[in-house]
Amino acid sequence: MYTLKDNAATTLYASCSDVATTITVTDATKLPTTFPYLLTIWNAATSASPYGDAGWECVLVTAATGNDLTVTRAQAGSTASGHNEGEVAQCLLHAAILQEIQTAAAAALPVTLTSAEQGDVIYHNGTAWANLGHGTAGQYLRTGGNAANPAWTTLPTPVSAPATTAENTVQPSAAAAAALTLKGHATQSANLLSITTSADAALLTVDADGDVTLGDAQDVAVGTTTGTKLATAAAQKLGLWGVTPVVQPAAAAQAAVTLGNIDSEISGLTFSASPTQAECEALRDKCEEVADDVRAMAALLHAIRTALVDTGIIKGAA
Repeated sequence: MYTLKDNAATTLYASCSDVATTITVTDATKLPTTFPYLLTIWNAATSASPYGDAGWECVLVTAATGNDLTVTRAQAGSTASGHNEGEVAQCLLHAAILQEIQTAAAAALPVTLTSAEQGDVIYHNGTAWANLGHGTAGQYLRTGGNAANPAWTTLPTPVSAPATTAENTVQPSAAAAAALTLKGHATQSANLLSITTSADAALLTVDADGDVTLGDAQDVAVGTTTGTKLATAAAQKLGLWGVTPVVQPAAAAQAAVTLGNIDSEISGLTFSASPTQAECEALRDKCEEVADDVRAMAALLHAIRTALVDTGIIKGAA
């Protein structure tokens, strides 16, 4: 590559012909010390710029011995000319230098260019850098993650937005389309939905986890004809006042109790002035029926209490 040096300039010490391959300068220490480099010579008395001097010339310096430079003539589009003592000899920037830099940079660039047009994208394919040619108008660049190359993708045909009536009612464009879908961010933290009054008082909120909260003093009204179900199947879980939701409680002890003792069975017993053994045994049997009824009712009551506690309807303790 051509050697460059800041403020590299001197003058010719002696005249030279247009075919001389050695020229002598006044002070070669002001010029680059490595080779090759381009040196522009012109008559500064004629023009402050070399391009205003019809006899300007750019030479390629390939070696130097003291102030004697070995040169190749007529470089950078110039023509070999004879030069006089005292003419300027300066290292200037030429297109040849820039082209050489551009060529070197392209060779050093670790990218395999399959094309070089506006819209091309450089990416790493896992082994080396490569370029992706531009897509067609309307496409977008889609990443394949860290294990695949990016690619141009055509956008899907957009779905028609739901219609909005004059009453601000959202109506789906098709029977199978959702009227409204609120989709949270992958790291959603704010509420998904907030309904407030004009004074920003909360009426209803749906937080990032899907929990619904009614504002204070907000009620839920239900119909008076068919009514409203809260959970529509026994396998669905429900919990009130913060208890862990459970399926509909079910136990054998919840079965209806058929009482063994009916009204007036005991008062209707006959007792002699001196009760007989049979009369006493009849009373005993009726008392045992009452005890059985109490035990059955107690089992049912415990089953009802368990179900109420499990669903959170009652706490079960103070």
